[in-house]
Amino acid sequence: MDENKESSITDELVITIKNPSHISHQNPSTDIVKDETQSTVPESSSRSSEQNPLDFFGNLHIVVKPARLLKQAFEAICDPEFNPSGIGRIDLGEKCFTIVVLSPDNSLARLHLSDGDEIEVSCHETMATRMVNLREIFQNLSADDDDTIVLYHIQGMNKLSGYFGKYADHGFSTEFLQNTAVIPEFPSLPVLYLGVLKSDEFSALTEELMKNGKPQPVTVQIMRSSSRMTVGEQTITYNCSSLEEKIANETQMKGVTFYWPYAEALKKAALLYHLCAVGLTEEPANYALMLFGKELMVWFIKKPDN
Repeated sequence: MDENKESSITDELVITIKNPSHISHQNPSTDIVKDETQSTVPESSSRSSEQNPLDFFGNLHIVVKPARLLKQAFEAICDPEFNPSGIGRIDLGEKCFTIVVLSPDNSLARLHLSDGDEIEVSCHETMATRMVNLREIFQNLSADDDDTIVLYHIQGMNKLSGYFGKYADHGFSTEFLQNTAVIPEFPSLPVLYLGVLKSDEFSALTEELMKNGKPQPVTVQIMRSSSRMTVGEQTITYNCSSLEEKIANETQMKGVTFYWPYAEALKKAALLYHLCAVGLTEEPANYALMLFGKELMVWFIKKPDN
């Protein structure tokens, strides 16, 4: 097992903990959530045996299969209520690709793709942070389960390009924007705990977010090995995994309360995988975290309103 990974087991689920590029190295965060019985795909099975010609001169090369996962993630971060401008900030790491978007109430969402069994991310050179119109990409993501999508950037070019399948005959591209938006970096906040629940249960709970046309308070609370999430008058209880040993010895429940008027963005992200995670960052910030997906992850982070 990679030295940057740790695992913790709940009653039914395994949370594999990794260190993505913008999370504190002292407190790793969940980057993959999967079933205990799910087998690991050998690395060789997810890599093409043919050399892609773009590898010789491209400084960014991303392969996602099935392509519908990327389409679903873009649908979440391009939700017109959460991201009215459709603008996103692109950051690159050696083996990760990140897009950060900002909501009208200063909440943040992050699409994180890391090199793994189902996604290939290769960065040959450092690329400065860029802004891009995500909707120009999203409108080209007409993908189904059998499609593979490739995104790439060629050194010296002012655009992000992509195509489906093995060849670039019918590709698309979008130009980088020139200082049209100010989107902060996704914060490096140590994660206190994460709780795993079924995505369909989470989606059902989001129906209460805008009851009678008014935002309802959302409360996330933890105590030892269990946690609960309350929206309005509806509550669900689920397992949690503390990333700090001190939490396991405490009896006092910790929690935050906030308002989240972007129910549709959460519903779209919940379709990425049948499990999701909800948690808190460490004090004094105590941000609420909502994580969706597997190797392709969408994160939402919200400051508490209490």
